[in-house]
Amino acid sequence: MRKAAYIISALIFLCALFFLLIRYSLPSLSAYALGKVLNGSAHVAEARLGYEKGIINLYLQNIHIKGGIEGSIRDWKISMDVTQGIYFKSVAISNFDVTVAGSTGGKGFAPFPAELLEVKNGKVTYEKDKFSVSEIVIENMNIGKPFTFRADIGPSDYFDRISVSGEGTYKSKQFSVKGTTKAYNVNLASFDGNPKGMADASGDFVVRDRKLTLNGQFRVKDFELHGGQYLKKPLFVQELKGDLAATISGNSMEIETENVLYRNAPFAVTLRFKRYDFNEFHLSSGFLGVEAYEEYVGLQTIGAEIWDIIHGGSAKIRKLSWTRGKAVNAELEIKDVAVRYKNFDFKGVKGLLSLGERTTSFSGMSGSSGTSKVYDVSGTVAKDRSIDAKGKYSLNLRDIPSFLDVGEFQFIGGTTDGSLEVSGKEDSGYRISGAGKLREADVRWKKASVSASGSYRFADDEITFEPLIITKGNTSITIKGKWKKGLLDLLIKGGLDTEHLMPFIKIPFDTAGLMDLDMNIRLEDGAWNVGGSLGMDNVYYELLGYMKKERGIPNKARFDVVAKGKDVHVRDLRYTLDNIELDLRGGIEGNRKISMDVALNVDNVAKVAHLFFFNEKTARGDIALKMSIRDLSLPLKEFPHMAGHVRVRNGFLRLPGLKRPLRNIDLVSDFKGDEFDIVLNSFACGKTAIRKGRFRVKGRQAPQFSLSVDVDHFHSGDFRDEYEGKIPVIRKDSILAKMNGDISVRAKAVEAQSIKAEDLELTGVLSDRKLSIARFRANIFGGQCDVHGIADLSGDKPHMYVNGRLSRIKGGLFLQTFGAKNEEIDGNAFIYGNISGVGSTLKSLISKADGNVTVYSRDGVIKRWNLLAKTFGTLNIYDLLKGKVDFAKEGLAYKKMGANFIVTDGVFQTDNFLIDSPSMVVTGKGNLDFNSGEIDANLQVAPLITLDRTIDKIPILRNILKRKGGGFLYMACNVSGPIDDPLVQVSFANTVGSKTLEILRNMLFLPVEVFE
Repeated sequence: MRKAAYIISALIFLCALFFLLIRYSLPSLSAYALGKVLNGSAHVAEARLGYEKGIINLYLQNIHIKGGIEGSIRDWKISMDVTQGIYFKSVAISNFDVTVAGSTGGKGFAPFPAELLEVKNGKVTYEKDKFSVSEIVIENMNIGKPFTFRADIGPSDYFDRISVSGEGTYKSKQFSVKGTTKAYNVNLASFDGNPKGMADASGDFVVRDRKLTLNGQFRVKDFELHGGQYLKKPLFVQELKGDLAATISGNSMEIETENVLYRNAPFAVTLRFKRYDFNEFHLSSGFLGVEAYEEYVGLQTIGAEIWDIIHGGSAKIRKLSWTRGKAVNAELEIKDVAVRYKNFDFKGVKGLLSLGERTTSFSGMSGSSGTSKVYDVSGTVAKDRSIDAKGKYSLNLRDIPSFLDVGEFQFIGGTTDGSLEVSGKEDSGYRISGAGKLREADVRWKKASVSASGSYRFADDEITFEPLIITKGNTSITIKGKWKKGLLDLLIKGGLDTEHLMPFIKIPFDTAGLMDLDMNIRLEDGAWNVGGSLGMDNVYYELLGYMKKERGIPNKARFDVVAKGKDVHVRDLRYTLDNIELDLRGGIEGNRKISMDVALNVDNVAKVAHLFFFNEKTARGDIALKMSIRDLSLPLKEFPHMAGHVRVRNGFLRLPGLKRPLRNIDLVSDFKGDEFDIVLNSFACGKTAIRKGRFRVKGRQAPQFSLSVDVDHFHSGDFRDEYEGKIPVIRKDSILAKMNGDISVRAKAVEAQSIKAEDLELTGVLSDRKLSIARFRANIFGGQCDVHGIADLSGDKPHMYVNGRLSRIKGGLFLQTFGAKNEEIDGNAFIYGNISGVGSTLKSLISKADGNVTVYSRDGVIKRWNLLAKTFGTLNIYDLLKGKVDFAKEGLAYKKMGANFIVTDGVFQTDNFLIDSPSMVVTGKGNLDFNSGEIDANLQVAPLITLDRTIDKIPILRNILKRKGGGFLYMACNVSGPIDDPLVQVSFANTVGSKTLEILRNMLFLPVEVFE
């Protein structure tokens, strides 16, 4: 018994000794154990051990730890259930402040079986980031078995609060955890890139294979982003929200957001971090108005070469990526965009853009301009404005003027489609090439429209037709060749209806029919070359009244013409019309100097008489012309150098402006350089016939000439019905101003309107722009005309001076010139005088005439003169002379009649008009106005019956006519108005006393003295 007692006492003593040993060694043992667990060292200021119902409780306080984790823990309680082996009933840590340096290099956290693990009321600093831990609770922690957990962390420098809850297992040294989490007021300013705003996030997470994934939602208030060189100004959004996904594996983290709405467009953003540094950025979006990109994005940093030409519409970011150390690149899808570049303006543009730092690529692009479109456009545009692109087009021709200057061309309808390629740089120029087809094009130029179709190719500004077919009505023309600015080389063949030429060429005659074209047109270095032939056999044309060519008559023109600027060179021109052959070679220099060789042959005029409305029975003759002309300048200041001849034998010719054709032409002319001689041996036109004519000229710069014409008969009506044109002047710089020569004209008979003349002779001299008429004689009006004068043609208007007389002409001619028609006077009249005047026409020249004219007639009879009839009727002289003089049968005989006139501005003024008749004496004074054809005069009529009126017999006159207490009877009247039908009014009736006899004497004898 005693031995058992000793043994029991010894066990009790050993237990007490162990308990005392544990009690006093517990702090150091606990510190040692914590150091091993935390991979560092620990110091426990106080440790207590307790036991209750099989559960051992270890209380540790004021713990200080060093190593991967440093800091202090005020309370740490560990409860172990000894009935279940080594099993932690609970572990509770509270009131701590620790710093975690990062990876400790140890084996990491090794879980231990515990029914409850609690961490409360502490602060943690992790790599300088501080946050608070309100609570972390893990329940039923055991290897290979599920556990649950919850945590409430915050606030910190980055967020207000994060709550986490979930469940998981620990197996094969790895955690597998899932749960939910919520974060409140995460401060985005803590992220790299300096964004601003406060974010809330929530979602489900999974930790598996050392990888954390999170899926949930987020909401950001007052989001603001500064993009540095990529944003023009900070992007501010009052609220953003969307879906969130995050992945953390090792030292890498990826954050994805989706369904983030900005201006009603969804955005998706991916952020990637390495070692918590921002390393990658990816962005995609729905369609957003282009104006938003233009407002915020720094377009000069990415795709700058494309944004200048894009306006409006919307763009979708398929991908926008940035990786640290690399440039940003983006892929956009655009739609409803307007593209404007130079003259090109397309709308509804859509397609894909790939924007790089130096190059923009595009593909699948399409757009429209009006009803035209381009499509399948792809290529690249570089920052240096180089481009390499290709595509297809389908254009409505009516849209072409919107982007291309087509001048006077109008496109009424039609389409063209094809493909094109563009390459090159802006500074060195772009190369554009392609091919297409023109379909049912309706093109109008001026007033003409045609249809066109065919194939073409183009390269840069050169278009090649292969071929182009133009049709309208009977016109069908095929065009082959190429065209570019400054270069044209076209081959034109086909039939052209002359009706379709009217809008392009003013044709001064009627024409119809189909013209055959076979010609080449070339333009190079500013020089035009037009060559080929025109077949006009089936063409009708008519110069009204002069020429008419029917269909079927052979007619062809071959030509080869070169023109550059104002210089035109005709290498060859051959024109045939039936048996008319014309060859021409030469040119025009500067539109002023002409040099050419001309040859014309008509073997038999009768054969082509029907073309010129000639009488085929009388038409005959041959025409031959061969001439070389050099240095012909227009206007003509000197004669050109001419060599050759013109021969017309018994020929016919119809000239424009003449009423009748010229016939019986026998002309020979020789040109010998500085002199020429034209001899006309015969000529006829209507009634006009010239017997001989010759025109000789010597010298080119100051020509001396002689002109002689011998006319059998001349009738002005053969050429013009009436001439009222201008009297020409000779300009100082004209060839006529330098010419001097003699003029001689003889004519047996001349008819001009109502004037007929015979045996006309004219001689004169042209010198210094003055025509001096030394002699002009002709039998005219039954008498003779003999005058001379000067026509000064050197001023702005012709100045004429005429001096001479008309002898023994028909009485009444002078009054006829003033418009008197109701007059008939038998007797010979004489007109003397000189007249000068200035005027551009004959009428204006006479209307301004000045000078002196005397009209005198002897021994005649006035059978009819309306002026005297009205005067006598007003004065009642018929009653006075009743039974003495019968005007109706005999008329009024006169011995003398006439007057002296002073002419001023076409007004003839006289103070001594006289009719000296055995029956009476009529005197007067007044004006005859040539311009108006009116008279304004005073007449005195003294009836003398049949008495002899000489001064020696005045006593007898006094006895017969004298009234008692009075003198001679006379009557006066005023005459005004048209000379053929004037107004006559009685002025007074009186007698002439003896004191007035001298006046009567002067009235009777003054005109005689003047006339004789």
